[in-house]
Amino acid sequence: MPTRSSPIPPCAPFLRPRPSLPQSPVVFRFPIFWICVAVPLLCLAGAAPAFSQQSEPAGEEASPVPAQGGPREEPEEIIITATRIETATSQVGSTVTVITAEQLEEKQQRFVLDALREVPGVDIRRSGGPGSQTSIFMRGTDSDHTLLMIDGIQVHDVSSPTGAPVLDLISTGNVARIEVLRGPQSTLYGSDAIGGVINIISKKGKGPPKFSATLEGGSFGTVIERVDFSGGGEEFNYSVNASNFSSDGFSARSNDNEDDSYRNRTIAGRFGVEPSESFGVDFFFRAINADVAIDSGGDPSRSETKLTQTMLKAEPRLLLLDGVWEQKLSVWMHETERDTQGTGFVLPSNFIGTISGIDWQHNLYIHDSNTITLGTELEKQEARSRVSGFPEVDVETSNKALYLQDQFQFGKSFSGTIGLRQDRHEDFGEAVTYRAAAAYRPGGTGTLLRGSAGTGFKAPSLLELFDSTFGSNNPNLEPEKSTGYDFGIEQSWLMRKLHIGLTYFRNDIENMIVAVFNGSAFQNINIEQVRTEGLESFVTVKPDKRLRTRLRFTITETEARKAVSFGITEGSQLLRRPRKTASADLTYRGKNRQVTTSVLYIGKRKDIDPATFATVTAESYTVVNVAASYKPNSTVEVFARLDNVFDEDYEEVLGFNTPGASAFGGLTINF
Repeated sequence: MPTRSSPIPPCAPFLRPRPSLPQSPVVFRFPIFWICVAVPLLCLAGAAPAFSQQSEPAGEEASPVPAQGGPREEPEEIIITATRIETATSQVGSTVTVITAEQLEEKQQRFVLDALREVPGVDIRRSGGPGSQTSIFMRGTDSDHTLLMIDGIQVHDVSSPTGAPVLDLISTGNVARIEVLRGPQSTLYGSDAIGGVINIISKKGKGPPKFSATLEGGSFGTVIERVDFSGGGEEFNYSVNASNFSSDGFSARSNDNEDDSYRNRTIAGRFGVEPSESFGVDFFFRAINADVAIDSGGDPSRSETKLTQTMLKAEPRLLLLDGVWEQKLSVWMHETERDTQGTGFVLPSNFIGTISGIDWQHNLYIHDSNTITLGTELEKQEARSRVSGFPEVDVETSNKALYLQDQFQFGKSFSGTIGLRQDRHEDFGEAVTYRAAAAYRPGGTGTLLRGSAGTGFKAPSLLELFDSTFGSNNPNLEPEKSTGYDFGIEQSWLMRKLHIGLTYFRNDIENMIVAVFNGSAFQNINIEQVRTEGLESFVTVKPDKRLRTRLRFTITETEARKAVSFGITEGSQLLRRPRKTASADLTYRGKNRQVTTSVLYIGKRKDIDPATFATVTAESYTVVNVAASYKPNSTVEVFARLDNVFDEDYEEVLGFNTPGASAFGGLTINF
């Protein structure tokens, strides 16, 4: 069995004795947190001595994978999310975009949502300034069709109307990489993944202890304080980040001039213990405490929402049969609480949503060219709400699942996966989903062909079914189902100094849930069918190590196939999905300095006029940002950033403001 320093076998880059990055969604309630402590300790006491004679497993760092068809200038990327085990990008049939910590620092992006804006096929809509409600539209699907995870923890607020992902508050502190996997992924990840998966992976500490402190300030009274501490060796590793973001903000709504402040305090960490060559445990945590001012629309009274998010996970791993059989037991929970102190038209309220679960994953490395992954999941969702003047709501549901995947390779050119999943939902019974993907690399051509097809299943959220506070619930809702596929081609020349790609995608969604106005209130109903399809493309040019250019362009067509009123009619385009989006960035990296210029273009899209509630066309816009840094030595780094350089006046969501031209700068000290 390979040791930590062993390379990945060239014929099977997905064959890893012990991949240690998190991938699996799982679930549990806070008292079960003690399982996170008890299970690893029991396993450590019983299992470590029995297997201490096995050879040393491979570590987290991906080894270079030889390219098909000639030499490369840099190692091939390793992907986790697509197959739930470490796999080289050329072996993945699905469409995946990876955002690294280095890229986040190049552009000085302090929140994850800012990085996602530039991903092909992904569109972000925020209703106001930092901390405001944010939607993710992946390939034209709904926001609650994208599964958002941090280290395998589902980051969804099940006490919100749709149970959508909570992207508003997540900073880039302690983030090693973000993997964006597009297309139906229910086979491996269950409900909420019929549009795709975003997996945020935390940094793993290594080497001698390192400490850094950052102070940043700028427009809108913004102050950011951040500290990072990390290190680790063969038996123990740690990485911790703490940050404080404070901003006086700007008016969220476009009909008044009051400033809406925002405060975000986050602490995030990852710890790993590897007492033997065949056993290890990873612990993950992230706690967020935020204060968001609610725009009063001109009302002099002030309202504020206090939000807290708690994420915990423990994942013991065990290798048996000389590394052929790997087991991962993931136990995790995520809780979101929103407490609003309302005045005027804002009602005082308290919402608590909790997802908890357990996932037991088995990886069988039965051959250099074949790996079987199978597992079982148990997930529970609970939502509680108290709104002044309305009855209290306290509801819950659960889901059990079995999943199976075969990852295989024929020769050095063809690889693929086939997967199957069975869900047993407490309220909607059984559902079976499947997925197949393949990649083909003709030797010596620099060409990569990809393709995937799969189905998805999504149960209605708890509040869509049971919360009658505002009359929007509908106990007769049917689960959403989808069928999707994509295929694409990538081509590289000059040792990947020039790399281009083009992907076609299509999704057909049945029983899509939307909220429509029934004359007295909004109510959730099913649309018979919705279709989304389009093209994603990119071009990357790296003439030398100092200069890099990326261009991305996406066309997305959406169509509703039933007349339901309020902005959605038969044959109409879905709301807030732009037909055309594009982004570009140019990075120059010198010996001790770096400059990155980024451009984001969002085309015209349908939206609702907040004054008349009529469907209108929102105008396109282009935003340019510039970030620069200078390192006079290894200890000090000075940086500055200009956002919206040309002071573009635009609205991501009609009726809500966006920041104008703004400047930020700061200093980082490394020890």
